[in-house]
Amino acid sequence: MKKKHVKKHILASVLCVFLLSFFMLETIGADNTNKKIVRIGFIEYGDFIYWNEDRKEYDGYGVGYLNEVVNDLEWQIEYVGGSWEECLQMLRDGRIDILCPAQKNEEREGEFLFSSYPVGITETTVYVAKSEESLFYEDYDYLQNKRIGMICASAQQSSFREFARNNGIQYTEIPFDSSAEMLKAVEENKIDIFVTSSLSVFPEYQVIASFNAAPFYFMLNQDHAEILEELNEAVGNLKIKDNDFDTRLYDEYIGVNQYSAKPLFTREEYEFIQNSPEITIGMLQNFFPYSDYKDEQMQGICEELLMEISRISGLSFRIVPIEEGCKPKDELLENNGIDLIGGMMRSKDFLEDHELQVSDAFLEFEFVAIAVKENEINSLEELTIAIPQGFPYMQQYLEINYPKSTLVILEDNEACLDAVEDGKADVTIQNEYVCAYSLQNPKYNNLSLVKNISMDGTACFVANDNMNPLVISILNKTVKCISTSNRNKIINEFTIANSYKASLWEMIYGYRKYLIFYGIVAGLVFIIIYYISREKTRAVQEKKEAELIKNQIEISGLTGLYNKHAFYQNAENLIRSNPDKKYEIIVFDIEKFKIINDLFGMEVGDNLLKYFADKLRQVVEGKGIAGYRGADNFVICVEDTCFEDIESMEKEIHDYVNEFQIDIKIQICIGIYQVINSDVPVSLMCDRANMAAASIKGNELKHYAYYDDSMRQKLINDQIILNEMQDALEQGQFQVYIQPKCRVDNEELIGGEALVRWIHPEKGVIAPGEFIPLFEKNGFITKLDYHVWEETCKLIRKWKDEGIKTVPLSVNISRLNFYLPGFETVFEKLLQKYNLTPDDLYLEVTESAYTNESNIIFNQLSQLQEKKFTILMDDFGSGYSSLNMLQEAPVDVLKLDMKFLLGKDEKKRSEIILESVIKMAKQLGFRIIAEGVESREQCEMLLRLGCHFGQGYYFSRPISAEEFEQKYLNEQKAS
Repeated sequence: MKKKHVKKHILASVLCVFLLSFFMLETIGADNTNKKIVRIGFIEYGDFIYWNEDRKEYDGYGVGYLNEVVNDLEWQIEYVGGSWEECLQMLRDGRIDILCPAQKNEEREGEFLFSSYPVGITETTVYVAKSEESLFYEDYDYLQNKRIGMICASAQQSSFREFARNNGIQYTEIPFDSSAEMLKAVEENKIDIFVTSSLSVFPEYQVIASFNAAPFYFMLNQDHAEILEELNEAVGNLKIKDNDFDTRLYDEYIGVNQYSAKPLFTREEYEFIQNSPEITIGMLQNFFPYSDYKDEQMQGICEELLMEISRISGLSFRIVPIEEGCKPKDELLENNGIDLIGGMMRSKDFLEDHELQVSDAFLEFEFVAIAVKENEINSLEELTIAIPQGFPYMQQYLEINYPKSTLVILEDNEACLDAVEDGKADVTIQNEYVCAYSLQNPKYNNLSLVKNISMDGTACFVANDNMNPLVISILNKTVKCISTSNRNKIINEFTIANSYKASLWEMIYGYRKYLIFYGIVAGLVFIIIYYISREKTRAVQEKKEAELIKNQIEISGLTGLYNKHAFYQNAENLIRSNPDKKYEIIVFDIEKFKIINDLFGMEVGDNLLKYFADKLRQVVEGKGIAGYRGADNFVICVEDTCFEDIESMEKEIHDYVNEFQIDIKIQICIGIYQVINSDVPVSLMCDRANMAAASIKGNELKHYAYYDDSMRQKLINDQIILNEMQDALEQGQFQVYIQPKCRVDNEELIGGEALVRWIHPEKGVIAPGEFIPLFEKNGFITKLDYHVWEETCKLIRKWKDEGIKTVPLSVNISRLNFYLPGFETVFEKLLQKYNLTPDDLYLEVTESAYTNESNIIFNQLSQLQEKKFTILMDDFGSGYSSLNMLQEAPVDVLKLDMKFLLGKDEKKRSEIILESVIKMAKQLGFRIIAEGVESREQCEMLLRLGCHFGQGYYFSRPISAEEFEQKYLNEQKAS
């Protein structure tokens, strides 16, 4: 009877699965037939949209973007390829519905519709068909009288024409219908140079120029307003949910180093590399796998990265071990044959030492604390801490932050681990890579990682001041060209893929306790399991069969939690069936989960998701439900009284996930939506909680946030500004205002500062604080800066032509400009264009910019000084490193920030500080202007202290160029 009963259940289950599958297939078929077919036209633009032969489907940046957009639409997409002109004609005829990518211009906007939101940003890129060793980046003379190919009617065609006119380039234009035709012409030597979008990547050819970054859009037929409305709404929702989506997609398909796998060296750097002798680099030893001397050679992560730098740059290195306990600075200054030292921590002491040159970081890592597993270590205060010699920065950090602890400096990391194992030290601080390798030794089975130290490490190269600075510059450029995959591969080879090879004795010694214990336990467990499993097997099997169908439909196979749609339904039932209770939707987002997959592989990433799902299952057991929304996103629905306080819950979650066996710190962003209206769809509640979590991504100090409507409104307002910025620039809405600079004694005009104001035709004046931070984040600030610089030059030229006696006007330089190729020639070209001199245009750089990668900023400003430009340090006194920088900073004028130096309290003390700064600046040969002057009393004090020039509301607010001319310059017309 029992066997027949089981067979009936099996037959019934199979029948249910068959019927359910049949109905699901019918439903899916019905959904597909009801979907609107939307035809997407595209041209060959590299990795934007292309046919992936391996996967037998369309792929690329544009496909990834559209796939995300149509999640909210009842669309079925079909792709139609062709040349640019063919696609335009198909769009006019209605044979395609959307063409992408497309840039806006006046002619196209008169004929077609454009999406409200840009799809991304591209720029015009110029490739040399046959690379030459004597050719360098921005060698524009090479373009003269060349045959240059470009796509007919493309935005890049008109962009290059304007570029050629502005730079006086004569050339023969050869048009093509497609990139394929153009590349074929390159191979047949029919053209010398070709112009394309930066969406197309050709690493086998040499880039000679890139310019005119601009957004691109979806372009539609005028009769497709309904499709455009649906498209705009879907893209708008995507921007609100995930504002960084297009940035991540761009990195995935096109990448940061899209132009070249090699650094773009200057001629001087190239010649140095060709003639450079072998460079001797000293490296730390006894820190495997970070850096070590084994088998009569240096080996480890640092050494392998150095070999990669040599391969890319062409420099030749000889690596030698540094004696234990040596001081890096002494090694360099004593001239004992070492040119550079590698693997040093990029500490503040090195950066501020004028006798040393310091490179950018070539490797990042963290420090961790290791202790006996049974010991609970909550703080490093009042402990005995063992650290290896050769890390003075680590010693200094611990002495400052844990003054009550005792430091024990030992020979190497193994000696430190032995000290903790033997009870001679409570804890040791180790490099994360060294820790990951050493703790594999069974000898240290009793030890474990107990705490991450907030002392992040960055490895750099250090040289003395006599070393040719070109070496550091070449190293910095080369490090940026090491791909993430290659860097991770090197790290993995020495960590994950390099298991510790323990001897038999080490294994027996390390596992001695476990061998005895588990031998006894194994016998007992086997007997118990045998009897229990025999009785439970039948019940478990029947239960599994009963739940199989339900689990296949509702449960995520990876995590065992409700899938997204099942969670929405069950959460809605839970909330509505308990109207007297208050609930919260809490979203958990694992930060940088993609990095974990890249570094450790998909299997480790999946194991982490399962591990975290188990914790959420424990958290909500008997209190609510948990779900998995895909990727790295989890969600729970619980009563608002479930946790005593959110801080305790957040700490418990982070403590748990960081016990996962992986050599990287895991950060969780938590977003909370408090359910007020149960009629709101649960899917929208989750989106709002996710929005709260996104608002704190990357914030090391805050790990949870509550949703409020201001978050959504701010995202919408910011997106509106970003949508309008390009049109605003083209329509002249960004206007130059000028704030006068005057003599303090008689208020006579001596100059002015050019500032930008956004005069919106509908909203009026938009405060700079609303748009400047956004532009600095997305890079548009560089285009806005150039607009202000050129408009200022136009003003000065206009006044000179009208016979008005002008005064110098200063313009501000945002930090991002210093990283643009060819920046050092921008102002020189502007002055030539408008027939001005460096005495007409002063350059202002904020004090904070000097402190960020000062070697790059100093080098650029020094070149401008050599060309007779006057450099002003703006906001002096508002930062924390002013006096440290003054010795080497390329500066001619200091602008003292009065609001930081003169508060309401301690007035006498502030006056003493101000007097000392003025005296010191004069002794160093700097001119001085006080900014932020607001009263006559301050003017009198400045005169008394020796400062004769000022700027501020006492003299005038920033005013329009017309008002500045009428009020200050008309009286100064030359006779």
